[in-house]
Amino acid sequence: MNCDDFRSNQSYVLEINMEDKQYIEVNRKYEYIGHHTQCLTDIVPDHTKWKRTYLYNDGNKPWIKVSDYNTWYNKKENLIKSLELKIYTRSNK
Repeated sequence: MNCDDFRSNQSYVLEINMEDKQYIEVNRKYEYIGHHTQCLTDIVPDHTKWKRTYLYNDGNKPWIKVSDYNTWYNKKENLIKSLELKIYTRSNK
């Protein structure tokens, strides 16, 4: 996967609502994946319940280095599993 594809289609940030145990993925362009917006308030009524967790930084290149990819993937999966999160959809709000 090239850099642009990864940054557009994979999560850079997880917006997490611990109260409802839900998350929304945000790509490197700060677009909410699957929601076609860059604004959390376009998606959820109360944005104050949501906190950002970054999955990688500009020093990491998961689209190039296998070790960075593994770190990114494991961080994301472990976070979702350990916090027992489910992906946010408009139907489960």
